Amino acid sequence: MILVMRRRHLLLMTAGVVFAVALLGTGAWWLVEQQRVELVISISQIGAERDRLARENSVVVNEREALSQRLAIVERSTQVKSYAYVQVDEQLEQLQRQVLDLKADVAFYKGIVSEDKGGSRVRIQRLVLEKDGGERDYRFRVVLTRGKQDDKLVRGALALSLDGEQDGEQVRLTLGQLATFPVAKLRFSFKHFQRLEGQLHLPERFVPKRVVIQVNVANSGSEPIRESFAWSIVNS
Repeated sequence: MILVMRRRHLLLMTAGVVFAVALLGTGAWWLVEQQRVELVISISQIGAERDRLARENSVVVNEREALSQRLAIVERSTQVKSYAYVQVDEQLEQLQRQVLDLKADVAFYKGIVSEDKGGSRVRIQRLVLEKDGGERDYRFRVVLTRGKQDDKLVRGALALSLDGEQDGEQVRLTLGQLATFPVAKLRFSFKHFQRLEGQLHLPERFVPKRVVIQVNVANSGSEPIRESFAWSIVNS
């Protein structure tokens, strides 16, 4: 009887242990399965978040590129406008200088026409000498006039030369040696006045002292008209 009871007790204990083990195994499996499900959900959510961030990043990149292009266009447009403004200012300043020069010339020529000095002799009315860009480059203007009583054309040629020093010696350089274009004389043909102009380039080590102008009137039978001007005066 006692033996039977012990066996029954052992069986009950064994059944209890088996049940407990099965219960623990079931709980552990449920816990692992629950964690696996949560992990799958988390991975899915992370993937969805990654896709959303990728889409937003693509939008931001596209917007940044569009803004960069617009900024480049604006900067280029600003540069073009600034350059255009500079060009316009320079042209306006140049035109203003030309207008002033023309006004001065008109006033000067009006004065010439209104004068009545008599005779038909050609005169050297004005000599202007100005800097022309380079350190040794100059532009000259010579105005020839004649009394308004004579309406016939007068023709001839003007020769210009410079007297000065070069390497310690006194030298005279002709227009053909000084002009930036091949010319020895300047031809003229006018009734009352005419302006002749050209460019000069002074050789190295040449120091000008005087400007000599000679006017040769064609078919006049008279001596050439010759005048000299101090360089310091015409270049002041």
